[in-house]
Amino acid sequence: MVVKSAGPDAGRAKPIGEPVNPDAFRDACSRMATSVSVATVLGQGGEPQGLTISSFTPVSLEPPLVLISIGNETPLLDYFLQSEWFAVSVLEETQRGIAASFAEKPEGRFDGVSWNQGVYGPPLIDGSVAAFECRRTGEYRAGDHTVVFGEVVRVRVAEGKPLLYGARGYRRLAL
Repeated sequence: MVVKSAGPDAGRAKPIGEPVNPDAFRDACSRMATSVSVATVLGQGGEPQGLTISSFTPVSLEPPLVLISIGNETPLLDYFLQSEWFAVSVLEETQRGIAASFAEKPEGRFDGVSWNQGVYGPPLIDGSVAAFECRRTGEYRAGDHTVVFGEVVRVRVAEGKPLLYGARGYRRLAL
């Protein structure tokens, strides 16, 4: 499946009322708690690359499809668009340091992080509560992000609680 975006106004109805203030939109979105994941890929030379993502969503059970969303200005986006394989590791609640490293460091994101190479190549973060190995099936440029679709070919599930992010901070799941 290859999905390409149409023009920026394709299929868009004219807005009703005033335009949405970007700060208000960002604030409203911060009220949605999401799991914190690290998306990873191998570069052309086999070097591991990865970044913290909050936009990771299951799309379909048959076939098993997921999507991740990466900012168009993110230097690592090209790695994901050029590779056939990527992975997503859903972080465990004690892995805040990993989330921060992969979100903030421009280089050396894997320094001090325990990981192993998945069957299909991309790095999997050790200790994560779930890991998905995916074959990239398409992408769609939408606004200031690109949505990357992948068919899940292998999963790993472990005990633990997922790390959450909401209201502009890391959260723990109370059960």
